[in-house]
Amino acid sequence: MNSRIIIYSGVGLICVGIIAAARIVSNINGSGSGTSESLPQATSSISPSKPEPESPPQLTALSQRAANLRSGMTHQQVVNLLGRSPNTVYREADLLSYEWQNDSSLCPSVKVQFRGSQVTGWDEGRACGTEPSKRNQPYGESCKNNPLCKM
Repeated sequence: MNSRIIIYSGVGLICVGIIAAARIVSNINGSGSGTSESLPQATSSISPSKPEPESPPQLTALSQRAANLRSGMTHQQVVNLLGRSPNTVYREADLLSYEWQNDSSLCPSVKVQFRGSQVTGWDEGRACGTEPSKRNQPYGESCKNNPLCKM
């Protein structure tokens, strides 16, 4: 069986002849005489996938407790809520910022900012990654023997 396809173009008429063998078509459909050569079988290959990166940890216990921080809390209320004293403190103008090293090295430290004796802002340390965070190393002066940490 011969078939012809005619393609029209803006320049003129182009004829392209295509020869199709009915035996191959009928063999594909399963009704051929079996005289044509066999068609290659399709194979699938699944390549090993890269292991998925480790998912960030669930919220740490410290970050879960820090989710209950509220504006206006006192230093002692924050220490009671978080369950321990801060690791570091630093002063910027009239603000005092305290940091608690998080329970997981994959999470940043928890930070609480005070103006006067009241909480004005905080970071709960929720932005955990898949590699140790440099932000988990509290910034500032150590709270050991620091009077600013004994409020």
